[in-house]
Amino acid sequence: MLFNRVRSTLIDGIEVRGRSEFRLRTGESLALLGRAARIGFIQANIAVIRQGRRSGMKAWAEKPTFVVGNRTWQHSVLWYAGAIAHDAYHSLAVRSPTPTPGRARTRKENVSLFNVRLWWN
Repeated sequence: MLFNRVRSTLIDGIEVRGRSEFRLRTGESLALLGRAARIGFIQANIAVIRQGRRSGMKAWAEKPTFVVGNRTWQHSVLWYAGAIAHDAYHSLAVRSPTPTPGRARTRKENVSLFNVRLWWN
């Protein structure tokens, strides 16, 4: 049996790493976000979308990476697109400068920032 190699594809300026089914579903979800005119925001906050065991955002990485588990990408295209947008906001919140130099934001401040940006961007 041949190995099912994990490949990388560039979709809308975002590197997508994973098996062919994953790359196809990711492309469909990014296309949905493109129709919603949110793709620029996603591109600014996620550099890599990678297939993984479970979902999570690695916003602190040199290339902010959204790792996506099977339960997320195998759900509907709409659900997966929502997960991509959701984690792009997490990336933005983590990588944004703190309000006061030398002081980290509290969880409450991060949630407030996330909610404001969600509704006003």
